[in-house]
Amino acid sequence: MQVVIVEPKKKPMVQNIDDGLEAMQEIVGGTIQATYPFEEPIVLICNDEGKILNLPLNRALRDSSGRVYDIVAGSLNQKILFLKLIHLFCCCGEEYICI
Repeated sequence: MQVVIVEPKKKPMVQNIDDGLEAMQEIVGGTIQATYPFEEPIVLICNDEGKILNLPLNRALRDSSGRVYDIVAGSLNQKILFLKLIHLFCCCGEEYICI
């Protein structure tokens, strides 16, 4: 499946990975957490324990007013994304790749 991988202090990169839980766990370095921070059909996959493990801060999540409401720690594996839902829990098109 095609995803966008976002690592701290690096540019996002589009990459094809194997379907399945194990491939996502390998990318984020542990158990995964899925969150849906946008109105668009996007899923953000990150390490479920990223903050507890003190992983590097990656990207801020902002509300519609531009205020930061959370910061994701560690690598982000976003399903055709920096963020897009669709293959993990269905199939994404290139219009959802935001780099």
